[in-house]
Amino acid sequence: MFVQGRVAITADGPIDPKDITPEIDVIFIRPKMDFGTKQKVIGAATKIIQGQKAKRGKDAQTVDIDVGAYNMALLTHNILGWQGPSFASVSCTPSNIAMLDQDEPLVGRVLQEINDRNVSPATSAETQAAALDDPNVIEVATTA
Repeated sequence: MFVQGRVAITADGPIDPKDITPEIDVIFIRPKMDFGTKQKVIGAATKIIQGQKAKRGKDAQTVDIDVGAYNMALLTHNILGWQGPSFASVSCTPSNIAMLDQDEPLVGRVLQEINDRNVSPATSAETQAAALDDPNVIEVATTA
């Protein structure tokens, strides 16, 4: 019913906490986003614009999604801590998370793990196939 705990991630993937040694760089993430975290991530990446004229002359609302802001929000709200030689004397704060090198394999792996752990169960192969045929569905994929 509640999301708790944390998962240790290395550049090679999840690692059992008992196998972590001081020379391994590890980032700790949520095992899955809880309701509040998911809403914060969505809120950070979306913007509703009101008053745009629709084709029929009525006021409409449009929703803009900033994929870069979404990825940043995923990292900021899902990274719980880190340890290892690369993180020595660097506290795990939103500003330091923003300075992570996107080309580092560990950072890419962390973003991928966060995405993989937060896929809706309704996102089955059948649902995805049906969405490909729906002209109103836009698929958004995050990248590191």
